[in-house]
Amino acid sequence: VLPEPVSPTMATDCPGAVRKLTSRRIGVPLLSKVTRSKTTSPAIGFRTPAWFSSSAFSAWISSRIRAAAASPRAALLLSNPHNPTGTVPTGAELARVASLARAHGVVVVSDEIHSPLVLAGARFTPYLSVEGTEDALAVVSASKGWNLAGLKAALLLAGPARAPDLARLPESVAHGAGHVAAIAHGAAFAAGGPWLDDLLGALEMNRRLLGALLAERLPGVGYRAPEGTYLAWLDCAELGLVDPAGFFLEAAGVALSPGPDFGTGGSSAVRLNFATSPAILTEAIERMVGALARRR
Repeated sequence: VLPEPVSPTMATDCPGAVRKLTSRRIGVPLLSKVTRSKTTSPAIGFRTPAWFSSSAFSAWISSRIRAAAASPRAALLLSNPHNPTGTVPTGAELARVASLARAHGVVVVSDEIHSPLVLAGARFTPYLSVEGTEDALAVVSASKGWNLAGLKAALLLAGPARAPDLARLPESVAHGAGHVAAIAHGAAFAAGGPWLDDLLGALEMNRRLLGALLAERLPGVGYRAPEGTYLAWLDCAELGLVDPAGFFLEAAGVALSPGPDFGTGGSSAVRLNFATSPAILTEAIERMVGALARRR
């Protein structure tokens, strides 16, 4: 449920659209559990025992938003749910973000393309449903939930105070959203509920399977079950690998996303996509186990 009026516009060049709406750049702090973002700006941490203490959340986010506010070109890009760690921020956490952003004049842009993929035990809170987000922006798409990434389309949503600004967007922002893509994304949101329910059930089974496999076969890998997405963030620090993703690709034939791609805090980590069959997921873990055994 979003505050009224929340106005959407179809877009594929969402970074370009946000730049024009905010007159600010997107190379800004990324709300993330990884220590630093891909940009040069420090990231803001969400709760997790492995990477961030929940007791330090308020102080850390406050310092990062104040740092962002020091620049007249500041904006905060929020990943909700978070990629790569799978955290689904709570309403209270988002309210803290909104309060601090409002106090320091920082525009928040919430990337919510993984929002259909919230797993059992967590609840997605749209950023624009939180009090104090009237001047914020959010981006949603069916691309992740219904595997439509090849059909480029997204919706850029504006809070009530920023809704009139959507009229300022140049027509070119929406040119990449093809006719078939718009139909496919619309159909997914309108009639794809049963399919998504089946998908979430399969992802939940795979999440449990992955946790069991890691606990039994790779106990040296740090793992915190994701609350959303189909992505698992694996801490390989105890394995003593200089390049965990490179090692598992070459020695095991298992392709994982390198942790450093998501910031310096991911130097010893990898991201695993568990949106596959249980058989393939099991084989991937067994291959990783075998590669480590041969290394010894």
